[in-house]
Amino acid sequence: MNLFQPSVKLIKVIRKGSRKKRVYDEPRTPMDRLLASGYLDEKRCEELKALRGRIDPFKLSEVVNHKLERIWELAHYRYKPAEEEKKAKDKLDELSSVERETLEAISQAFGITVYIRSRRGGDLVAVNHG
Repeated sequence: MNLFQPSVKLIKVIRKGSRKKRVYDEPRTPMDRLLASGYLDEKRCEELKALRGRIDPFKLSEVVNHKLERIWELAHYRYKPAEEEKKAKDKLDELSSVERETLEAISQAFGITVYIRSRRGGDLVAVNHG
């Protein structure tokens, strides 16, 4: 329900020959129209008024925009294997030779892929044997 944005409602259209004159109600939010209609009981009216008091429209707008940006990023993500391999190699280069050899030995001994978390980025990088 729209709690903040007022809108006008068309009440009637008056025709004079080929011309039309539109008559509108005063601008009110849909919630204000609902409260004025008398369809709701007093308890529900108070709940809606409290809800409007708790919600910050500017903060709500920021949250919605942030989520829309995230959806846009996810929808337009392009996987680039060459870049991912370079990042993985750079992260493996952060390891000392002893650390790298130890992880490769573990990987080879157990026949598994060992994953490490890089020190800076926190991303997982696979260390394969062989």
